[in-house]
Amino acid sequence: LNGKKCLLVSLEMKVGNNIVQYGDEVKKEIEKFTYKVPSDVRVGIVSDMPDFVSKAILNFLKEFGLAIFAVILVTILLLPRRVALVAASAIPISILITIGILWTTGIDLQTVSLAGLIIVLGMVVDNAIVIIDNYVEKLDNGISPLDAASKSVTDLFGSVFSATLIIIFSFVPMVMFMTGTAGDFITSLPLTITYALSISLLVSVLLVPLMSYIFIKHGIKGVNSKGKKAAFLNWVQSFYDRILEGSFRKKKIVVIIGALSFLLGLLLLNAINLQ
Repeated sequence: LNGKKCLLVSLEMKVGNNIVQYGDEVKKEIEKFTYKVPSDVRVGIVSDMPDFVSKAILNFLKEFGLAIFAVILVTILLLPRRVALVAASAIPISILITIGILWTTGIDLQTVSLAGLIIVLGMVVDNAIVIIDNYVEKLDNGISPLDAASKSVTDLFGSVFSATLIIIFSFVPMVMFMTGTAGDFITSLPLTITYALSISLLVSVLLVPLMSYIFIKHGIKGVNSKGKKAAFLNWVQSFYDRILEGSFRKKKIVVIIGALSFLLGLLLLNAINLQ
């Protein structure tokens, strides 16, 4: 170790225990041991997996909080408070149910499964926002809250279902094509993402319409028809309409730009060092 002879002791936790707690117990034993050996013998830790997992959990909790905060902040700036809270509630509900499924299926919270949860933090709210937006639009068009809640799902279920499947199928091949140690290491990633996105879909088409019906009784046109917020939303809508119309007028250019972006991504991927 660092050019000097050493005795290496490798410790592994038994399956089914808490590795962070295990790491604390091992460090206490190491501290006791250092008092029993001669002063010229140094005891150190080469690889501290419990500490790594602990930092991963803290990082997940930080990202978890930031995701909820970001959704609430953006939607409150542009939409009524109740709409923002209903949309943001999809994140903790979906993630907590996913953690419960991971526990029942025997997948622990480790670095790879936590990475999967972090990846989908921003995705689990997408379907909910699409459903809520459709619900609010129907309220603005004079449809009753009950009919709006029902039609907001039936109108867009095919779209949100397809979008969810596309994202899931982007990760599923990892299990099929990665074998050996790498395959074993990565197994929990696509499973975690599949569970989380499937739950978010169910939350969006079952719970979100019910919450919208209970908490959102009015559209946003009447509430935000005046003021800076309405002016900004109108400007964004107008800008988007111009870009969309221009894209349809110049379809070939848009397709070429998309293809070039894809090729540029492949070139960048090839140029980046891999570890």
